[in-house]
Amino acid sequence: MSEFQSGCRDARDETAGVRANIRIWLCVAEQGAAADSVGILRLSLVVRLITKVTSKAQERIKVWDIVVRSFHWSLAVFFSLCYLTGDEFDLIHAYLGYGILILLGVRVIWGVIGTKYARFSDFIYGRTRVREYLRGLVIGRPHAYLGHNPVGGWMVVLLLLLILFTCWTGLEAYGEQGHGPFSQQFSGAPGADESRDSSDSNELWSELHEVLAEITLFLVFVHIVGVIVSSLLHRENLVRAMWTGYKCKPENDAPST
Repeated sequence: MSEFQSGCRDARDETAGVRANIRIWLCVAEQGAAADSVGILRLSLVVRLITKVTSKAQERIKVWDIVVRSFHWSLAVFFSLCYLTGDEFDLIHAYLGYGILILLGVRVIWGVIGTKYARFSDFIYGRTRVREYLRGLVIGRPHAYLGHNPVGGWMVVLLLLLILFTCWTGLEAYGEQGHGPFSQQFSGAPGADESRDSSDSNELWSELHEVLAEITLFLVFVHIVGVIVSSLLHRENLVRAMWTGYKCKPENDAPST
């Protein structure tokens, strides 16, 4: 069974309870309509409410699979812990970094062979589509996308690259201290000049690591703001969607690529 079919089945199951109440509401409203004109108005309002609720539930679609959701929340936790342990707990910080590298590897592979909305080809758009989305964002009417929107898609790519380079510089700095997979290239008994050069190199890698971590943290906050803005403009809970995997089909769906 495909994810779309599974999503539709879950949507039908969810609306079953709503439809079970439809008959009760209609009976009550019809009795009121028979009694007076106010009942007619009640019946009209009930029908509108039922139509809106059932149509929304029927249009729920499974967008984010378990791999994407697990990666997203695991990366958020690992990055937060990495940032908090950077100055005091080197060993824990290093192992958290290894975990992030594993997560990145899984996400890259899944971005090639994964489900529709997980693939990079689904959310990496050209300049024209990005400009169109930004223009719509400025006037408060951007096109809605089931997956990542054009700006959000490039933000994902940028964050993945920044986190990757942050991990790389961290491994270089850790290696100069004689630890980690890069430690072999710094092994041996260096002389005084080599020790001084090694110290300068370690300081350089450490500073690059910290700068990249700060830039990444800044982009994480930008990402959070973007999620809030998109949730308000499109009237959908993107945080809940990333937790459950389900989104409602947008009313102003973007044109297909």
